[in-house]
Amino acid sequence: MFLCNIRTLERSMVNITTSVIESMDNLTYRYNSGNQLVIVTDAGTTEGFKQGSGDYLYDTNGNMIVDPNKGLSDIKYNNLNLPYSITKGSDKIGYVYDASGRKLANKLSGKTKYYLGNFVYTDDKLDYMICSEGLGKHLL
Repeated sequence: MFLCNIRTLERSMVNITTSVIESMDNLTYRYNSGNQLVIVTDAGTTEGFKQGSGDYLYDTNGNMIVDPNKGLSDIKYNNLNLPYSITKGSDKIGYVYDASGRKLANKLSGKTKYYLGNFVYTDDKLDYMICSEGLGKHLL
């Protein structure tokens, strides 16, 4: 079987102080036999990718439950394999879906964001509208 996974990725940037091109990221990706990302290491000299400590972990359905590079320590999934709870440090975000899997709401730091069609409300106040031209932000 031929798997088409990214094995390495290099990114560079121009240092605006010295005008020298520097290696921002020199990433190496390692996968397990189940084709799941296990660890990403960075040999770059300038911080771009923020490398955490530890490996990515998955549940029996193949859902990622730990992402050390983003600091996600506990990801829980519902029966549709959609995340309903994600913990990052002391912060916890919760998600609510309907029976078809459409996201209805999320809650983070005491604020609840509701998704009603193309309208997004934050704590019962219209935040923005999604349309074909982009986002329409409520300014009042």
